[in-house]
Amino acid sequence: MLKTARPSFRCASVLGLFCLVFAACAPRTPGESVSTSGAASQPMRPTVLRIASTLDPPEFHSKGRNLGGSNTIRALVNAGLANQDEKGVTHPYLLEQLPSRDDGTWIVNADGTMKTIMRLRPNLKWQDGQPLTAADLVFGHAAYTDPEIPFQDNLYERLMSQVVASDDRTLEISWRQIFSRAGSPTHEDLPPLPRHLLGDLFQQDKTAFVNSSYWTSEEFVHAGPYRIAQRNLGVALTLQANPHFVYGRPQIDAVEIKVVPDVNAVVAHLLSGEVDFVDVELGIKQAKVVKDHWETSNAGQVHTALNKIRRLQFQYRDVPNHQAALTDLRVRKALMHALDREALALSETEGFSTAADSFFSSDSSLWPRVEQAIAKYPYDPRQTEVLLREAGWIRGVDGMFQNPSGQLFDVEVRGSTQEPIIIADQWKQVGINGKPQAPVQSSDPQYKVSFPGTSLSGGTPGNYDVLSSVTLPTAANRFLGQNEGSYFNPQYDALAERFKRALTVAEQNDLAVQIERLISVDVATGPLFYQVRPAAARTGVKGIRGLNADMATYAFNIWEWRIE
Repeated sequence: MLKTARPSFRCASVLGLFCLVFAACAPRTPGESVSTSGAASQPMRPTVLRIASTLDPPEFHSKGRNLGGSNTIRALVNAGLANQDEKGVTHPYLLEQLPSRDDGTWIVNADGTMKTIMRLRPNLKWQDGQPLTAADLVFGHAAYTDPEIPFQDNLYERLMSQVVASDDRTLEISWRQIFSRAGSPTHEDLPPLPRHLLGDLFQQDKTAFVNSSYWTSEEFVHAGPYRIAQRNLGVALTLQANPHFVYGRPQIDAVEIKVVPDVNAVVAHLLSGEVDFVDVELGIKQAKVVKDHWETSNAGQVHTALNKIRRLQFQYRDVPNHQAALTDLRVRKALMHALDREALALSETEGFSTAADSFFSSDSSLWPRVEQAIAKYPYDPRQTEVLLREAGWIRGVDGMFQNPSGQLFDVEVRGSTQEPIIIADQWKQVGINGKPQAPVQSSDPQYKVSFPGTSLSGGTPGNYDVLSSVTLPTAANRFLGQNEGSYFNPQYDALAERFKRALTVAEQNDLAVQIERLISVDVATGPLFYQVRPAAARTGVKGIRGLNADMATYAFNIWEWRIE
C-alpha cells in the first residue's frame, strides 16, 4: 500500500527526512542564505529544490513496463552504465570506463559476433546501502529479456547472447552481431536491477514480480542521486539525496515534486515563486510568458536547447497527383531558397529557435565540422527564379510559375500545424503555387506516405534510417517504413550502413559529416528550423547545463546542481 503524503507540500514532507540531522525546516527560495553569526554550532537548513511536473510516472524504473510520466523523475532516481552530456558525448556512469577496441575490452570476431568487457566502478551501492555488483546486471539482463516480463525497448539486451559476471565488478558480454551502441550505452541500456530485493520474486512468481509495489512506491531502490522518500500518487513526491551515490552525495538535500497537470498552472507556480524548476514539459508559448515576465524581474531564466529539427519531406515516389518536378535537384534547391526559414522559426518557436541547415545544431560537439561541410540555401527569391527557369519553368502573366503547357507549378505541403499555411504563403510570394493541406485523419499508413508534394516531419541527429532505402514504405512492410518520401540514393545507403556499423566515436563522426554533406548537396530533405524544448529555473538554481536531441531531461546532471 502506498503511503499518503502529508497535506503541506513545501515543508512538512521534508521535515521528517531531516529532523534527525537538521535543527529546523522552513520554506525557502533559491538564493536564501542562513546566517550563522554568533551561532557557530547551529546546523544549516536543508536545501530543497521544488519542481513542478505535469506528469506523474506510473512507475519509476528507467526501463519500466509503462514509460508514461515524467522523465525528470526517472533521471533523479535511476543510474545507468553510461550517461550523455548536453553535447551528445557519452561518459561512463556506473562503469569505470567505456568498452574500447584499443584496450581489448571490445573484441570484434571474424564471424560478425562481438565481446565486450565492462568493469564497474569500485564500491558501488544501491540506495539502501547494499552492494551493487555485476551480478545485478546479469539479473537485469535475465529480467529484461524474459518474454513474460513486458519491459520496454530491450533491443540492447536482446542482441546479447550471453552475459556473465566474472567477478563482482566485471561483466563479460557476448553479442550476436556487430552493434555500435555496445560501446556507448544509453542510460536505458542494461541498467542494473537489485537482485537482493527482486531476485527471489523473479524466480518464484513472474506475475508477482510484474505487479510488485517496488516499481511504483517508496519501496523503489536504485542507484540514482535521489531516493523516493514519500509519494502521494498524482499529487506530490519527495526525494532524498542518496548518500551512497556513485559521485558522492548530491549538493541539494531534497527534491519536492508537485504534480500540476495543467501547464498554465505550472507557469503560475513558477511566477509566484512556489516552484523553482520546470523541465521539458514546459510548452513554448508558456516559456515565452515566463521569459517576458522574468526579463524585468530577473527572477529566473528560461533554458532552451536547439533540439530535433523540423524538416520538409519531398515525395520521390510516383503517387496519385505526384508533382514529379520534385525529383529535379534544381527544383528542390529553388523551393528551399524560396523559404524565409528564419521567419518561420520566429513564428513557430516564439523566437527561441533559428533556421536549420542540418540535422545537427550548434549545440552539438560535431557542429563545427558539419557546418564547414554542408551546402546551405539561404532565403534568396532571385536564386529561386534562376533555378526554376533552368528547370524549364516560366512565369505566366499572373506572375506564377508554370510549365510550357501553362500548367501551374503546384506544390502541396501537408502538416497538422500552421506551418503549411506559412510555407505555402512564402512560396506563393515568389510565384510557386503552394497548397497547404491538413492531413486527413486516416488509419491507413499508405495514405500517410502518399503525399503528392511535400510533408512536414521531424528529425534527429544520427537517425539516418529516415532517408535509407532499407526503410522505404512498401506493401511488404505495410507502408510503415520511416523513409516516408521514398528518397533513394545508393551512395547515401552505403554511408548510412557504414555509420550503423561504425564501432568508434571518431569513425561515426567522420561518417556523419559525410552523410550531412550528401543530404545537403542533394537536398534529400529540407531542414526548416530547430525544435525547442524549453525549461525554466528561478534565480539561484545553478548547474543546469543543457539538453541534446537524444535526452529527455535537463536533469541528467542533477547531482551537480546547487541552490545559492
